[in-house]
Amino acid sequence: MNHNKSDSQSLASKLQLRRQILAALSEPLRVLDLYSGAGEIWKALGKEFPIAAYTPVDVKPRLPGCIPLNVDARSVGAFDLARFNVIDLDSYGDCWEVWDTLSRRIQTRTAVFVTYGFQGKGSNWSLSYFLKTASGIPKSWHIPTNEKLLRFLGERFVVNSLTQFSTEKALYFQRPASGFGSAHHTPTDYYGFLISRPGARSQEA
Repeated sequence: MNHNKSDSQSLASKLQLRRQILAALSEPLRVLDLYSGAGEIWKALGKEFPIAAYTPVDVKPRLPGCIPLNVDARSVGAFDLARFNVIDLDSYGDCWEVWDTLSRRIQTRTAVFVTYGFQGKGSNWSLSYFLKTASGIPKSWHIPTNEKLLRFLGERFVVNSLTQFSTEKALYFQRPASGFGSAHHTPTDYYGFLISRPGARSQEA
């Protein structure tokens, strides 16, 4: 998982995506910010929305009060998700296994944001073991992977994971690959959705 927060060129777009979802949530925010980095997104949004609680988590803490944790499918199981109504997975890598673990435990009305940064470039693309098996591809198969396939499998996994929820609002946008050499940016997909379990109610702070 790449934890390098270098995607500032997409900050404005990510803020706009979050504004639209949070406006629909319409209650004080209790944020679990996984892969928090320097917290740029939530510093900006804190000027526009009431944040009742903010919990940053990162393997390399850069914020006061940040929980030093390697975010993975096992470690996120320690969080009481009922305490949060916003979960932000701004990971710059394949975080589908983390989202899968979280999605099975979300019980209340929650806004979720996911950043899926494709790993690789040119003809060398990485299909994670989790996404491969979750897509029903036998582990013994060698699959020539490209950007279109990774995007298709990611989109299908998100759609399938949301079938267990009532989805009030969902947004999605892409950033194509750009640049060369050290300035190269891999393609990245951004998701935002407001979900709840059928019959569940929000828990305002």
